[in-house]
Amino acid sequence: MSIGVGVLCRDAWILLFADRQIGTGDFKFYQRKISLIGLSRGIVGYTYAGLSDVNNTVFEEFGKRIRDADMTVAEVKRELQKTLNAVLNEQTSPFQMLVGVDSERPAMFKTFDKAISPVYLHDFIGFGDSALVRYLSAALLKADKDPWKQQAMLFGVYVLSQAKKYVHGCGGDTDVVGLFCGDAYELPSRSLERMENQFDQFEQRASEVLVALTHDSISQELFDKTVGDFARHLQEVREQFRMIQLRR
Repeated sequence: MSIGVGVLCRDAWILLFADRQIGTGDFKFYQRKISLIGLSRGIVGYTYAGLSDVNNTVFEEFGKRIRDADMTVAEVKRELQKTLNAVLNEQTSPFQMLVGVDSERPAMFKTFDKAISPVYLHDFIGFGDSALVRYLSAALLKADKDPWKQQAMLFGVYVLSQAKKYVHGCGGDTDVVGLFCGDAYELPSRSLERMENQFDQFEQRASEVLVALTHDSISQELFDKTVGDFARHLQEVREQFRMIQLRR
């Protein structure tokens, strides 16, 4: 049980997002689900949904095939296919990956068991790949389906925060990794906490505006104050989000 999100950004960044929960009920534990493998000129990062033991084997096999090698995107995809063919079998539980390749050009692939398909903008894997996250992606990226890195970062963190609240089997901390120019960058945990707190405050403020819009008993003065408070909150959020950056 998990959720993973991958986004190809307009400014050549590849962003990967994942929760840390594995399993449910008494059998759940928390573990990082984003892995990195260095090429001689570039880097590959991926997140997965499935059994952690299967992922350990995939990571070992995939690493043997591509680590420190000089490979194109097509060659990395070929070795990924060989890895899946070697590791997965009919008895293996469903296993998915979102694989970002920062080689001669940014590219992303989604796998389901042994099948590999290209990702052109963004995609999801895991139990969190539900109607909720599909709805949020359509709503949040409707005006700009090809987002810049900063927009994509907000989109991914918000989608995961909602999945962790409302989708059974998703939870724990969020990891955010960006691939750019052959290097990997991460969003510090403190920045993630601030973003998630800001999203919670935003939802509360938006709820207050909705109440002000729909209750006839609210005076014009109170309505104006509520809308003004919401506008000031949006400005504060905008300024804080501008300062949040991925770091090496």
